[in-house]
Amino acid sequence: MKFGDYLRQKREDRGWTQPEAAAKARIEQSYLSKLETGRSYPSDDVFERLVEEVAEATAEAENRDQAGGAKTGPCRRQTGARCQRRLVRELRQLQ
Repeated sequence: MKFGDYLRQKREDRGWTQPEAAAKARIEQSYLSKLETGRSYPSDDVFERLVEEVAEATAEAENRDQAGGAKTGPCRRQTGARCQRRLVRELRQLQ
């Protein structure tokens, strides 16, 4: 899977539009579009913001799931910090 495909998948998994996801990462929607289509790659600063938003959204979703009794998702056996490190590794491999 390519980096842009991963970003698009995570955005769509959360039900975010491109403008919503771009606002959360504090970037322009057109730039997010370029990232998702592979026409551009993020700077370290933008990369960290994207990881932060994906990790935060993942943690929130898992907290909701856990409140219902079952912990699910990619970080179901990890703390928030461990989950974020895992997501960073995954994203760096796709760059």
